[in-house]
Amino acid sequence: MMPYNSDQQIYEEITRPDSPVAKRLRISPPSPPPPPPPTSANNVNVDEDIEMQMLPEPAPQPPINPVPRAPVPRSNFNLKVYVGNPVNIFRVNRAIVCERSSFFAAACYGRFGQPQTTKVYIREIEPRIFNIILGYIYNNRFNEADHSIPDIGKVLEATDYLGIVYFRDRFLAQVWEQLQAIIDVRAIFIENWTERGRIARSFVRVLKPEYVTMLFTALYRTFYDESKVNMIVHEYLLTGGLEEWHTDPDFVAMLDANERLRSVIRQAWVGNGGEMIWSVNPAVDEDTHMSH
Repeated sequence: MMPYNSDQQIYEEITRPDSPVAKRLRISPPSPPPPPPPTSANNVNVDEDIEMQMLPEPAPQPPINPVPRAPVPRSNFNLKVYVGNPVNIFRVNRAIVCERSSFFAAACYGRFGQPQTTKVYIREIEPRIFNIILGYIYNNRFNEADHSIPDIGKVLEATDYLGIVYFRDRFLAQVWEQLQAIIDVRAIFIENWTERGRIARSFVRVLKPEYVTMLFTALYRTFYDESKVNMIVHEYLLTGGLEEWHTDPDFVAMLDANERLRSVIRQAWVGNGGEMIWSVNPAVDEDTHMSH
């Protein structure tokens, strides 16, 4: 395919509704978000428990996760989960949440729980975020394009806290797919990609410094495998934009707060031919370099 020669062409190729690139980048209108958690008058009255509303069945997903669950009969909502502060109460199916979450399995069947456990308290997670996670637990559904960047970070950290082991890999598979689409676009727009890549980064969310900062912060806080962080850095490098983010204040602050993560990102960057630009403190770079 001949390279396109105008900024308008790159925009149209990425945003055209029937473009496979647009579909892979999830630029089309997102599906309706899950309903917000209902609230009761005083939030903690057991007589006014909140029953989890089932989300619609999603489209078939790749076999990276267990098979989606069928709707659960109301009589099987046999566990009350007290979430957030102030508290919202969710009624959930104990067997399903224990199967998907090591936290719930321990709370209900582990050393600090019994099979007859009927209440679990999770004050560390916002009810709104917990509602999103329940949608994933019941329906195997999470489309990152449906949610704000800060909420995605909260969901990543909350699923790690709850021990939902498949979620992060599924999410990263979505990020990976979008990065691959950008790399394919770069192959089409061979000429002047440095400038045109900036155009793509202006409206492709996964390339924005705010998104990248959220992603690497969440991966760092959840102690993700450094080799996989390395792979994600490599994909971002191939999009041609990673070198620009070191001037973004939030991204720099994230690196300054996570020296080990900065070292991982810097090594991946340098190992793929980039310059040593990832520290605002030359002494830190020198010390890190010497330690390896």
